[in-house]
Amino acid sequence: MSVSFDWLWRSPQVLDGIGSRRASELAGRSIEDVWDLLNYLPRAYRDFREITPLAEAPQGVETAYRVRVVRAPVRPRGRRFWRAVVEDDSGTADLFWFTPRLPGPAVDLAPGDNIVIVGKPDRKRLTPTFSHPRIYGEGQRIDIEPVYRGVPWLTQTMPRAVAGAAPTLAAIDPLPEVQRRVWDVPRWDEAFAEIHAPRPDADVVTLQRQNGAGYRRVAVDALFCWFLGLALRRYWQRQEQAVPVTVASAVRAELEGALPFALTGDQRAALDAIVADLAGSTPMYRLVQGDVGSGKTAVALIAAALVARAGGQVALLAPTEILAAQHVRFFDAVLGASGIRIARLSGSLSAVRRKELQFMIEKGGVDIVIGTHALLSDDLAFRDLRLVVIDEEQRYGVAQRSALRSKGGTPHTLLLTATPIPRSLALTLLGETDVTTIREKPAGRAEVDTRLVPPEGKRVVLEHIKTELEQGHKVFFLYPRVEDEGDADRRSVEQMHQRLSDYFGAERVGLLHGRMKGEEKDRVLRALVDGRISILVATTVIEVGVDVPDATVLVIGGADAFGLSQLHQIRGRIGRGRLPGTCYVLLEDHFADETRKRLEAFAATTDGFEIAEADLELRGPGSVLGMRQSGMPDIHPVLLRRFRDLVPDLRSAAFAIVDEDPQLLDPRWRGYRELLLRKWDIRPDRG
Repeated sequence: MSVSFDWLWRSPQVLDGIGSRRASELAGRSIEDVWDLLNYLPRAYRDFREITPLAEAPQGVETAYRVRVVRAPVRPRGRRFWRAVVEDDSGTADLFWFTPRLPGPAVDLAPGDNIVIVGKPDRKRLTPTFSHPRIYGEGQRIDIEPVYRGVPWLTQTMPRAVAGAAPTLAAIDPLPEVQRRVWDVPRWDEAFAEIHAPRPDADVVTLQRQNGAGYRRVAVDALFCWFLGLALRRYWQRQEQAVPVTVASAVRAELEGALPFALTGDQRAALDAIVADLAGSTPMYRLVQGDVGSGKTAVALIAAALVARAGGQVALLAPTEILAAQHVRFFDAVLGASGIRIARLSGSLSAVRRKELQFMIEKGGVDIVIGTHALLSDDLAFRDLRLVVIDEEQRYGVAQRSALRSKGGTPHTLLLTATPIPRSLALTLLGETDVTTIREKPAGRAEVDTRLVPPEGKRVVLEHIKTELEQGHKVFFLYPRVEDEGDADRRSVEQMHQRLSDYFGAERVGLLHGRMKGEEKDRVLRALVDGRISILVATTVIEVGVDVPDATVLVIGGADAFGLSQLHQIRGRIGRGRLPGTCYVLLEDHFADETRKRLEAFAATTDGFEIAEADLELRGPGSVLGMRQSGMPDIHPVLLRRFRDLVPDLRSAAFAIVDEDPQLLDPRWRGYRELLLRKWDIRPDRG
């Protein structure tokens, strides 16, 4: 089976209708092999089983017409288009192609040919016209068409490709027949045919809702792989031994007392769970999730300090230099009098200073090391690494996390995220045990009002900003691009920095983006905090790690480029003190209805968990959980919600299989073993 199973990892070129050029195009969308393509599910289906007479062609609505060719495509002299004429019993229509060459199906058209055309008619003239219609020859099936995001030619290619692959799919299906009956799912060949090549008598409503038998099978494979991966990780985690960290209640009380504020009930509960984990010999692997400003860093600080006071070392990995520098300032301020030695390992350090610091870490001269990717370098070693803290954990892949954990025996691991996972999703996929949630915010945090601003309302925003600046407050402008890329609909931070400098005065406006060096970024942020500038125009480098309590206004341009959770994270840059904030989201005429709906959901709440639930509805669980980054199998949008009834059986089956066969050597599960290994680098022999 393993030899034939390799067919899944071959280029899509092995399928009918896909050549090297098309395979290259697919690779650009991360569709690199047959498995990826089979799981590139249609975004919608079009039903063309009803043929419309030309005389009744509805304006601008894509429909199908059975016609005869009256005049083959010709290119009028001196013109840059091709024109053909077709007819049916109700009338005639003109077909146009505005291209130098005719597309393949139109080249061989001749008078008298019977064809089916699919397109959106323009009824502004007496005779309906079609621009670039799709053409189907006589005998070519056109019933229900799958529609694929970004790759329109798959609509006609996938039915043929799946039909040609059916014998191979049937032969290599990894799910035993008994399990297919238990979970009520079809074989692979039947499932993928239903999805990519619907039968003429298929129920299009069921297809649109993605709740037929084919989609059920895709959900079973994704969830089964997920739970097998989770079970393997937990099995191998139980085989490891960590150094227990004993925490005295007096030491914990002393460290909590050093904080400039009282911990909330949720923060204390999170620490209780962490302390209990640290006391055991099984390595902790706990995710602490909380909304923006909920105080996760304070929890991580106390946990790190407890380990340091017990004689161990701690590594805290931050995604940006800005956030790392902020953590160092906070840790120094709270722990400065405790005797705990704290250092920042940065890529911007001189070679000499970096070597000195690495030597101190290796000899145990530093208790808590805070840094970015410099912590992952091969030449860094710890004397006694007992705790790894990974902030904004969704930004790191499994290989990066493993690289840091491998620097010190078997340390405990604490993951922090300000991108909450919806509770329903966490319970379904992760269970209660390893996820701690902080919902309660520290006392005194101000509210943020979010407003959607139409193009004609920007003057009001500028007037409000003037008022805030007069009161000594700070303002953020955020745009997705660094420089102009020739797109009139998308402004860049460099453009806006120049315009705002002209409007408010260059001495008041700063610029910050990811292409700047670390020292330059620090200098700009320090100028903002100190009040030497009062307006900062930035990209998403301010998404995490920027704490300016007197910042009260955030203006977001190009909001269609951001996801809901990212927008919420960015909004967390204001309202961090006792001053209320206002977040303006600039709407543009070119925004699609789906974008406007998403932004309305964002403006309707400041609760990160509600945002996460909305994000789940709009993007699906794979994006929300960051599964590709986590090294776990992805789950296609909506399938988890559609087939949640499968979860208990799939979960219990996966964990039972791993308990009995932790390397998945049983021939029944070798197909899934190979899927886990080849697609997600989960090795059953080591988790």
